[in-house]
Amino acid sequence: MKDLAQEIAKMHDAEIVHGDLTTSNVIVRDNDNQVFVIDFGLGLLKPTLEDKAVDLYVLARALTSTHPNSDLMVLQKLNTSPPIDPLICQI
Repeated sequence: MKDLAQEIAKMHDAEIVHGDLTTSNVIVRDNDNQVFVIDFGLGLLKPTLEDKAVDLYVLARALTSTHPNSDLMVLQKLNTSPPIDPLICQI
């Protein structure tokens, strides 16, 4: 989860928003657990702060809907210290 948060932070720092950040659009390579975000068909360049927040909100909802009772885990992982992305702390 931390690796995914770091990838999202890199995208947002580069002013890229995914647009459909769900578990279906994340691949984890078996041999080294490297995280890849795929399918940027709904992505945006030069997004607003709200666009970035929506990316994180959609991911949090996708995780909690596919993994019941994971709300606390999602909040704990996304609210790392120090924050990986300032937006993550605003969820």
